[in-house]
Amino acid sequence: MKIDPDYSETVGRIPCGSYPVQVVDYEEKAAKATGNRYISWILSILGAECEGQHIYYNTPIKGRGANLLKQFLQTIDPSYDGGPFDADSFLDRELVVTVVDKKFPDGTPNPFPQVISVGPYSQTVEKSVAPTA
Repeated sequence: MKIDPDYSETVGRIPCGSYPVQVVDYEEKAAKATGNRYISWILSILGAECEGQHIYYNTPIKGRGANLLKQFLQTIDPSYDGGPFDADSFLDRELVVTVVDKKFPDGTPNPFPQVISVGPYSQTVEKSVAPTA
């Protein structure tokens, strides 16, 4: 069977750095290994050469890692003080994320960058590339 793929819409890797993003979607999921619930946020890059590319940020709903969720929500809405929330109210909101390259346990590169920090959005934020070692 002959297959003729169309790669015209593919995008390259997102370089390490900080990016202004907009929350465009989310999905509640469960980890395969543990069953622990988390929210997978889909963030669309604003401006920069990667405009429109998506960054995926997973935040646990409970446990030690739940602080990532609280920090994420408080970055977008400083009045959030914990407790139940309407995830839809965080759609279309803007913030800044810093990403780095991520590797699988076997050392091979993961095509998705890892979010290492979140911060408030500012109109003056420009994408900054981290130096490579």
